[in-house]
Amino acid sequence: MTDPSNEVPSPHTDNGESEDSGIAAELFWIGRGFFQPLYNLPFYKAAARRSLVDAVLFFIVFGTILTIIATINLSRGLGSTARDIEQAFASGNFPEIVIQNGLAMVRARQPMILFEEQGSIAILDTSGIYQSIDTNRYSQGFLLTRNSLHIYSNGDYQVLQLLDLNQAFGDPIVINRETALSSWQSFTRIFSIAAFIGLGLWNVVIRFMLLTFLGVLVWGLLSALNIRSQYGSTLAVGIYTVVPAIYVSFLLGQVGITFCGLQTGLHLIVWVVVANLVLKEDFPPNRADIQATS
Repeated sequence: MTDPSNEVPSPHTDNGESEDSGIAAELFWIGRGFFQPLYNLPFYKAAARRSLVDAVLFFIVFGTILTIIATINLSRGLGSTARDIEQAFASGNFPEIVIQNGLAMVRARQPMILFEEQGSIAILDTSGIYQSIDTNRYSQGFLLTRNSLHIYSNGDYQVLQLLDLNQAFGDPIVINRETALSSWQSFTRIFSIAAFIGLGLWNVVIRFMLLTFLGVLVWGLLSALNIRSQYGSTLAVGIYTVVPAIYVSFLLGQVGITFCGLQTGLHLIVWVVVANLVLKEDFPPNRADIQATS
């Protein structure tokens, strides 16, 4: 027996008129979608009776918020890199570099090895001690000499003349704390915008397309279970069952349980179980089916 106090009332009266109306009521319904799908089965019953547009609107809002959260997390990671850049210049681990008239000036003792580990090396040397990267010893490398930039990666060795860099990017090219932070901040803004657009397309557009396809499969499965539901009601239930699937998969990821298809698998399981419990009451077997089985 369901506790009457937990029942979610149908948004329609017997004469088909809406009991709740206005933006406030719609916002309230959207807000309930963020947590009630976790525990309230009557919520799904009400969702199945509402217009599919309500479910789609919730999905857009929910996907947009997920996108914003993910973008903020990415931006925070880029922000920590900005602090590392500032610390590197402040500590002297990375010196100021000026490239002017095709020649590099490094304000530090040289040769200066920025890092050397796991077959990779980065060197600043305008003194002439290092003329090239040892490809027999390293699989990746970076070398700045007096008049050239050497880049080596997995068999591909390139040498760029600094004069060409001045012609392409300006003269002089100054790399210091201020310019590095300014460039990184510009990159962060561009990357964050691109990430927001990409994540938004995934969380809203692509996910919804996938939902509509899975909805056909679930609808067919319910039909096989002798539940003659409407596709719109099935899809509405599926949209809201995204919520527990995402929350549970996130919690599992926090304890190290994650693998490809985990979230989709959880979603399908919850979707089928909830739809079977909810829709069989609103769409019972028709008389022909009952007579065929009797």
